[in-house]
Amino acid sequence: MNNGYLDGEGRVQDKFDPKNPHFVLALPDEWAHMRSQIVDELNKYVFKNRVVNSRDRRNLELRKNVTLDPTFRALWEKISQKTRYRVTFDTDELVKKTAKAIAEMPKIHKPRITTAVYRQNMSKAGIEGEQISGGVRDVAQPPVLPDILAYLQNSTELTRHTLVRILKESGRLGDFLLNPQVFINQVTDIIQRELHRVTVNGIEYEKIGGVVYEMHRMEEEAERGITRYLNNLYEVQNGDKTLFNYVEFDSDVEKEFAMACDLDDRVKFYCKLPPQFKVDTPVGPYNPDWALVTENEEKLYLIRETKSTRNLAELRDKEKDKIACGKKHFEAIGVDYDVVTTLEEALSG
Repeated sequence: MNNGYLDGEGRVQDKFDPKNPHFVLALPDEWAHMRSQIVDELNKYVFKNRVVNSRDRRNLELRKNVTLDPTFRALWEKISQKTRYRVTFDTDELVKKTAKAIAEMPKIHKPRITTAVYRQNMSKAGIEGEQISGGVRDVAQPPVLPDILAYLQNSTELTRHTLVRILKESGRLGDFLLNPQVFINQVTDIIQRELHRVTVNGIEYEKIGGVVYEMHRMEEEAERGITRYLNNLYEVQNGDKTLFNYVEFDSDVEKEFAMACDLDDRVKFYCKLPPQFKVDTPVGPYNPDWALVTENEEKLYLIRETKSTRNLAELRDKEKDKIACGKKHFEAIGVDYDVVTTLEEALSG
Protein backbone atom coordinates (compact mmCIF):
# COMPACT_ATOMS: atom_id res chain seq x y z
CA MET A 1 0.00 0.00 0.00
CA ASN A 2 1.23 3.52 -0.79
CA ASN A 3 -1.02 5.36 1.67
CA GLY A 4 1.10 5.01 4.81
CA TYR A 5 -0.90 2.18 6.39
CA LEU A 6 2.09 -0.20 6.22
CA ASP A 7 5.83 0.36 6.43
CA GLY A 8 8.39 -1.15 4.09
CA GLU A 9 8.43 -4.40 6.07
CA GLY A 10 4.66 -4.76 6.15
CA ARG A 11 4.08 -3.58 9.73
CA VAL A 12 0.78 -1.77 10.38
CA GLN A 13 1.30 1.93 11.11
CA ASP A 14 -0.65 4.38 13.30
CA LYS A 15 -2.31 5.88 10.23
CA PHE A 16 -4.38 2.71 10.06
CA ASP A 17 -6.89 3.62 12.77
CA PRO A 18 -10.25 1.92 12.14
CA LYS A 19 -11.41 2.69 15.70
CA ASN A 20 -11.52 6.38 14.75
CA PRO A 21 -15.15 7.10 13.75
CA HIS A 22 -13.92 9.25 10.83
CA PHE A 23 -11.41 6.73 9.47
CA VAL A 24 -11.96 5.45 5.93
CA LEU A 25 -9.47 3.05 4.36
CA ALA A 26 -8.35 4.47 1.02
CA LEU A 27 -8.53 1.80 -1.69
CA PRO A 28 -8.57 1.66 -5.49
CA ASP A 29 -12.10 1.65 -6.90
CA GLU A 30 -11.90 -2.01 -7.92
CA TRP A 31 -11.27 -3.00 -4.28
CA ALA A 32 -13.66 -0.58 -2.57
CA HIS A 33 -16.40 -3.19 -2.20
CA MET A 34 -14.04 -5.26 0.00
CA ARG A 35 -13.10 -2.40 2.35
CA SER A 36 -14.63 -4.00 5.46
CA GLN A 37 -13.01 -7.37 4.84
CA ILE A 38 -9.58 -5.79 4.25
CA VAL A 39 -9.85 -3.68 7.41
CA ASP A 40 -10.73 -6.76 9.47
CA GLU A 41 -7.79 -8.68 8.01
CA LEU A 42 -5.34 -5.83 8.77
CA ASN A 43 -6.76 -5.60 12.29
CA LYS A 44 -5.32 -9.05 13.00
CA TYR A 45 -1.83 -7.54 12.75
CA VAL A 46 -2.39 -4.43 14.85
CA PHE A 47 -0.58 -4.25 18.19
CA LYS A 48 -3.32 -5.14 20.68
CA ASN A 49 -1.85 -3.82 23.94
CA ARG A 50 -2.03 -0.10 23.34
CA VAL A 51 -3.13 1.87 26.40
CA VAL A 52 -6.78 2.88 26.16
CA ASN A 53 -7.60 6.47 27.13
CA SER A 54 -10.01 6.32 30.06
CA ARG A 55 -11.56 9.63 28.91
CA ASP A 56 -12.84 7.82 25.81
CA ARG A 57 -15.45 5.92 27.81
CA ARG A 58 -19.13 6.46 27.11
CA ASN A 59 -22.31 5.56 28.94
CA LEU A 60 -24.84 3.49 27.00
CA GLU A 61 -28.29 4.96 27.51
CA LEU A 62 -31.31 2.76 26.88
CA ARG A 63 -33.96 4.23 24.58
CA LYS A 64 -37.29 3.64 26.32
CA ASN A 65 -39.21 4.77 23.24
CA VAL A 66 -37.74 1.76 21.40
CA THR A 67 -38.28 -0.85 24.12
CA LEU A 68 -41.89 0.26 24.54
CA ASP A 69 -42.69 0.23 20.82
CA PRO A 70 -45.12 -2.62 19.97
CA THR A 71 -43.19 -3.54 16.81
CA PHE A 72 -39.92 -3.89 18.69
CA ARG A 73 -41.59 -5.91 21.42
CA ALA A 74 -43.04 -8.19 18.74
CA LEU A 75 -39.52 -8.63 17.35
CA TRP A 76 -38.12 -9.49 20.77
CA GLU A 77 -40.93 -11.91 21.54
CA LYS A 78 -40.41 -13.68 18.22
CA ILE A 79 -36.60 -14.02 18.29
CA SER A 80 -36.19 -14.88 21.99
CA GLN A 81 -38.28 -18.05 22.00
CA LYS A 82 -36.45 -20.91 23.67
CA THR A 83 -35.68 -24.30 22.14
CA ARG A 84 -34.08 -27.57 23.12
CA TYR A 85 -32.11 -29.86 20.87
CA ARG A 86 -31.62 -33.56 20.40
CA VAL A 87 -28.89 -35.26 18.44
CA THR A 88 -28.97 -38.49 16.45
CA PHE A 89 -25.98 -39.90 14.62
CA ASP A 90 -24.65 -43.15 13.24
CA THR A 91 -22.14 -44.58 15.75
CA ASP A 92 -20.55 -46.82 13.11
CA GLU A 93 -19.95 -43.80 10.89
CA LEU A 94 -18.43 -41.86 13.80
CA VAL A 95 -16.10 -44.76 14.63
CA LYS A 96 -15.03 -45.11 11.01
CA LYS A 97 -14.27 -41.40 10.46
CA THR A 98 -12.60 -40.89 13.83
CA ALA A 99 -10.40 -43.99 13.54
CA LYS A 100 -9.29 -42.83 10.09
CA ALA A 101 -8.42 -39.34 11.38
CA ILE A 102 -6.39 -40.82 14.28
CA ALA A 103 -4.58 -43.18 11.89
CA GLU A 104 -3.54 -40.14 9.81
CA MET A 105 -2.36 -37.95 12.70
CA PRO A 106 1.36 -37.03 12.87
CA LYS A 107 3.85 -39.53 14.19
CA ILE A 108 4.32 -39.50 17.95
CA HIS A 109 7.82 -39.72 19.42
CA LYS A 110 9.13 -40.65 22.83
CA PRO A 111 9.57 -37.64 25.13
CA ARG A 112 13.13 -36.36 24.97
CA ILE A 113 15.29 -33.76 26.66
CA THR A 114 17.78 -31.87 24.52
CA THR A 115 20.73 -30.16 26.25
CA ALA A 116 23.38 -27.81 24.92
CA VAL A 117 26.37 -26.25 26.69
CA TYR A 118 27.96 -23.08 25.27
CA ARG A 119 31.21 -21.30 26.00
CA GLN A 120 31.05 -17.49 25.84
CA ASN A 121 34.00 -15.66 24.30
CA MET A 122 34.63 -11.92 24.48
CA SER A 123 36.14 -10.22 21.45
CA LYS A 124 36.22 -6.76 19.92
CA ALA A 125 33.20 -7.75 17.88
CA GLY A 126 31.23 -8.50 21.06
CA ILE A 127 30.14 -11.68 22.86
CA GLU A 128 30.20 -14.88 20.86
CA GLY A 129 28.88 -18.29 21.81
CA GLU A 130 30.43 -21.61 20.88
CA GLN A 131 28.71 -24.90 21.60
CA ILE A 132 31.09 -27.28 23.34
CA SER A 133 28.77 -30.14 24.27
CA GLY A 134 25.20 -31.33 24.20
CA GLY A 135 23.02 -34.30 23.69
CA VAL A 136 19.59 -35.85 23.55
CA ARG A 137 18.22 -38.40 25.94
CA ASP A 138 14.89 -40.17 26.27
CA VAL A 139 12.71 -39.47 29.30
CA ALA A 140 11.83 -42.54 31.31
CA GLN A 141 8.12 -43.33 31.30
CA PRO A 142 6.28 -43.64 34.63
CA PRO A 143 5.69 -47.25 35.69
CA VAL A 144 1.90 -46.78 35.76
CA LEU A 145 0.17 -45.59 32.57
CA PRO A 146 -2.82 -43.22 32.79
CA ASP A 147 -6.33 -44.61 32.33
CA ILE A 148 -6.84 -43.51 28.73
CA LEU A 149 -10.45 -44.70 28.52
CA ALA A 150 -11.48 -42.81 31.65
CA TYR A 151 -9.83 -39.64 30.37
CA LEU A 152 -11.40 -39.89 26.90
CA GLN A 153 -14.80 -40.74 28.35
CA ASN A 154 -14.74 -37.64 30.59
CA SER A 155 -13.67 -35.45 27.65
CA THR A 156 -16.05 -36.80 25.01
CA GLU A 157 -18.95 -38.49 26.89
CA LEU A 158 -18.74 -41.44 24.50
CA THR A 159 -19.15 -44.94 25.88
CA ARG A 160 -16.08 -47.03 26.69
CA HIS A 161 -17.20 -49.56 24.09
CA THR A 162 -17.22 -46.91 21.33
CA LEU A 163 -13.85 -45.54 22.44
CA VAL A 164 -12.29 -49.01 22.40
CA ARG A 165 -13.57 -49.52 18.85
CA ILE A 166 -12.08 -46.20 17.72
CA LEU A 167 -8.68 -46.88 19.27
CA LYS A 168 -8.45 -50.43 17.92
CA GLU A 169 -9.53 -49.51 14.41
CA SER A 170 -7.08 -46.58 14.29
CA GLY A 171 -4.12 -48.95 14.57
CA ARG A 172 -2.23 -46.33 16.60
CA LEU A 173 -2.50 -47.72 20.15
CA GLY A 174 1.21 -48.49 20.12
CA ASP A 175 1.89 -44.73 20.15
CA PHE A 176 0.21 -44.53 23.54
CA LEU A 177 3.14 -46.47 25.03
CA LEU A 178 5.63 -44.08 23.41
CA ASN A 179 4.19 -40.86 24.83
CA PRO A 180 0.91 -41.31 26.75
CA GLN A 181 0.09 -37.64 27.37
CA VAL A 182 0.74 -36.45 23.83
CA PHE A 183 -1.24 -39.39 22.46
CA ILE A 184 -4.21 -38.68 24.77
CA ASN A 185 -4.19 -34.95 23.91
CA GLN A 186 -4.13 -35.50 20.15
CA VAL A 187 -6.72 -38.28 20.20
CA THR A 188 -9.03 -36.19 22.41
CA ASP A 189 -8.87 -33.26 19.98
CA ILE A 190 -9.64 -35.52 17.02
CA ILE A 191 -12.56 -37.29 18.70
CA GLN A 192 -14.08 -34.00 19.83
CA ARG A 193 -13.74 -32.51 16.34
CA GLU A 194 -15.36 -35.51 14.62
CA LEU A 195 -18.03 -35.74 17.31
CA HIS A 196 -18.92 -32.07 16.80
CA ARG A 197 -19.29 -32.66 13.08
CA VAL A 198 -21.69 -35.57 13.38
CA THR A 199 -23.72 -33.96 16.18
CA VAL A 200 -24.15 -30.72 14.23
CA ASN A 201 -25.20 -32.64 11.12
CA GLY A 202 -27.73 -34.66 13.11
CA ILE A 203 -29.07 -31.96 15.42
CA GLU A 204 -32.75 -31.05 15.60
CA TYR A 205 -34.32 -28.20 17.59
CA GLU A 206 -37.85 -27.91 18.91
CA LYS A 207 -39.58 -24.91 20.45
CA ILE A 208 -40.34 -25.08 24.18
CA GLY A 209 -41.68 -22.69 26.79
CA GLY A 210 -39.56 -19.84 28.10
CA VAL A 211 -37.26 -17.27 26.52
CA VAL A 212 -33.55 -17.09 25.74
CA TYR A 213 -33.12 -13.63 27.30
CA GLU A 214 -35.76 -11.45 28.92
CA MET A 215 -35.87 -7.79 27.97
CA HIS A 216 -36.32 -6.66 31.57
CA ARG A 217 -32.86 -8.05 32.38
CA MET A 218 -31.36 -5.71 29.80
CA GLU A 219 -33.37 -2.82 31.22
CA GLU A 220 -32.12 -3.63 34.73
CA GLU A 221 -28.51 -3.69 33.52
CA ALA A 222 -29.00 -0.32 31.81
CA GLU A 223 -30.36 1.17 35.04
CA ARG A 224 -27.20 0.02 36.86
CA GLY A 225 -25.12 1.71 34.16
CA ILE A 226 -23.32 0.36 31.10
CA THR A 227 -19.95 1.93 30.23
CA ARG A 228 -17.91 1.08 27.14
CA TYR A 229 -14.82 2.47 25.38
CA LEU A 230 -15.47 4.75 22.43
CA ASN A 231 -13.11 2.91 20.09
CA ASN A 232 -15.63 0.04 19.89
CA LEU A 233 -18.74 2.19 19.58
CA TYR A 234 -20.74 3.65 16.73
CA GLU A 235 -22.71 6.74 17.73
CA VAL A 236 -26.31 6.33 16.61
CA GLN A 237 -27.78 9.02 14.36
CA ASN A 238 -31.40 7.84 14.42
CA GLY A 239 -32.44 7.38 18.04
CA ASP A 240 -35.76 5.79 17.14
CA LYS A 241 -34.30 2.63 15.56
CA THR A 242 -32.10 0.89 18.12
CA LEU A 243 -31.79 0.19 21.84
CA PHE A 244 -28.93 2.47 22.93
CA ASN A 245 -27.34 5.77 21.95
CA TYR A 246 -24.26 3.77 20.85
CA VAL A 247 -23.94 0.42 19.10
CA GLU A 248 -21.04 -1.82 20.09
CA PHE A 249 -19.06 -3.52 17.34
CA ASP A 250 -16.24 -6.09 17.26
CA SER A 251 -15.06 -5.57 13.67
CA ASP A 252 -15.22 -3.08 10.84
CA VAL A 253 -17.79 -5.29 9.12
CA GLU A 254 -20.06 -4.90 12.16
CA LYS A 255 -19.42 -1.15 12.33
CA GLU A 256 -20.42 -0.64 8.69
CA PHE A 257 -23.45 -2.87 9.16
CA ALA A 258 -24.62 -0.74 12.10
CA MET A 259 -24.10 2.47 10.13
CA ALA A 260 -26.03 1.06 7.17
CA CYS A 261 -28.94 -0.04 9.38
CA ASP A 262 -29.02 3.37 11.04
CA LEU A 263 -29.28 5.25 7.75
CA ASP A 264 -31.42 2.89 5.66
CA ASP A 265 -35.14 3.70 5.61
CA ARG A 266 -36.03 0.07 4.95
CA VAL A 267 -34.84 -0.85 8.46
CA LYS A 268 -37.44 0.06 11.08
CA PHE A 269 -35.54 -1.39 14.06
CA TYR A 270 -32.14 -3.03 14.53
CA CYS A 271 -30.00 -4.01 17.49
CA LYS A 272 -26.75 -5.76 18.28
CA LEU A 273 -27.87 -8.66 20.44
CA PRO A 274 -26.40 -8.57 23.97
CA PRO A 275 -23.80 -11.20 24.93
CA GLN A 276 -26.32 -12.77 27.31
CA PHE A 277 -28.61 -13.64 24.38
CA LYS A 278 -27.40 -17.21 23.85
CA VAL A 279 -28.64 -20.23 21.96
CA ASP A 280 -27.68 -23.65 23.35
CA THR A 281 -25.57 -25.80 21.01
CA PRO A 282 -23.44 -28.95 21.52
CA VAL A 283 -20.31 -26.89 20.86
CA GLY A 284 -21.04 -24.15 23.36
CA PRO A 285 -23.47 -21.21 23.61
CA TYR A 286 -24.03 -19.21 20.44
CA ASN A 287 -24.59 -15.42 20.52
CA PRO A 288 -26.00 -14.18 17.18
CA ASP A 289 -25.03 -10.70 15.98
CA TRP A 290 -28.09 -8.72 14.85
CA ALA A 291 -31.88 -8.58 15.06
CA LEU A 292 -33.78 -6.45 12.55
CA VAL A 293 -37.29 -5.42 11.57
CA THR A 294 -37.77 -4.32 7.97
CA GLU A 295 -40.95 -2.78 6.66
CA ASN A 296 -41.67 -2.51 2.95
CA GLU A 297 -44.53 -4.48 1.46
CA GLU A 298 -44.57 -6.62 4.57
CA LYS A 299 -42.99 -6.59 8.01
CA LEU A 300 -40.04 -9.00 8.35
CA TYR A 301 -38.25 -10.11 11.51
CA LEU A 302 -34.66 -11.11 10.79
CA ILE A 303 -31.60 -12.49 12.56
CA ARG A 304 -28.33 -11.84 10.78
CA GLU A 305 -24.77 -12.98 11.50
CA THR A 306 -22.12 -10.65 10.03
CA LYS A 307 -18.81 -12.08 8.85
CA SER A 308 -16.10 -10.82 6.52
CA THR A 309 -17.01 -13.66 4.15
CA ARG A 310 -20.09 -15.72 3.30
CA ASN A 311 -17.87 -18.67 2.42
CA LEU A 312 -18.28 -20.76 5.58
CA ALA A 313 -15.33 -22.94 4.56
CA GLU A 314 -13.06 -20.00 5.46
CA LEU A 315 -14.34 -19.85 9.06
CA ARG A 316 -13.01 -21.78 12.03
CA ASP A 317 -14.68 -25.14 12.67
CA LYS A 318 -16.31 -23.98 15.91
CA GLU A 319 -17.72 -20.87 14.21
CA LYS A 320 -19.17 -22.98 11.41
CA ASP A 321 -20.70 -25.44 13.87
CA LYS A 322 -22.36 -22.69 15.93
CA ILE A 323 -23.73 -21.03 12.81
CA ALA A 324 -25.17 -24.35 11.60
CA CYS A 325 -26.84 -24.88 14.97
CA GLY A 326 -28.08 -21.29 15.05
CA LYS A 327 -29.69 -21.73 11.65
CA LYS A 328 -31.62 -24.80 12.83
CA HIS A 329 -32.64 -23.10 16.08
CA PHE A 330 -34.15 -20.12 14.26
CA GLU A 331 -35.81 -22.38 11.71
CA ALA A 332 -37.55 -24.12 14.63
CA ILE A 333 -39.01 -20.83 15.89
CA GLY A 334 -39.81 -19.47 12.43
CA VAL A 335 -37.28 -16.64 12.22
CA ASP A 336 -35.39 -15.78 9.02
CA TYR A 337 -31.64 -16.31 9.63
CA ASP A 338 -28.61 -15.82 7.38
CA VAL A 339 -24.88 -15.07 7.33
CA VAL A 340 -24.04 -11.83 5.50
CA THR A 341 -21.26 -9.31 4.97
CA THR A 342 -23.41 -6.22 4.23
CA LEU A 343 -26.89 -4.87 4.87
CA GLU A 344 -27.76 -5.27 1.20
CA GLU A 345 -27.11 -9.00 1.49
CA ALA A 346 -29.12 -9.07 4.72
CA LEU A 347 -32.17 -7.50 3.08
CA SER A 348 -31.96 -9.46 -0.16
CA GLY A 349 -31.53 -12.84 1.58
